[in-house]
Amino acid sequence: VVEPHEQFEIVGEGTILHKVDLNYTQFVLGSEIEVPTLESVVKVKIPQGTLPGQKFRLKELGLPRFSNRTGGIYMRGDQLVEVQLKMPTKLDEKYRKVIEELSQLESEQRGTNG
Repeated sequence: VVEPHEQFEIVGEGTILHKVDLNYTQFVLGSEIEVPTLESVVKVKIPQGTLPGQKFRLKELGLPRFSNRTGGIYMRGDQLVEVQLKMPTKLDEKYRKVIEELSQLESEQRGTNG
């Protein structure tokens, strides 16, 4: 029996899911993040333009899968990393000003492109 874990969710035979919060700029510009696995921490490259909810597969970093015939481990499942957008709940004046400037720029871009 596998007990529930605070960082990982079992989503298939041997496959586990870990959710990671990223900020807006990490999605737009791309980034490299550190992700916990069952045995260590690995770096995952988040490409520029990634969308919230996208999943990245870490091959054979999930749970062991056992053979019915021998009872031994015959392979490991995968770990999925789902990226989620973390929205700020409080903005200081500098942050608000930058976001407002970005909003203005995006508005101008929409006006010229569509």
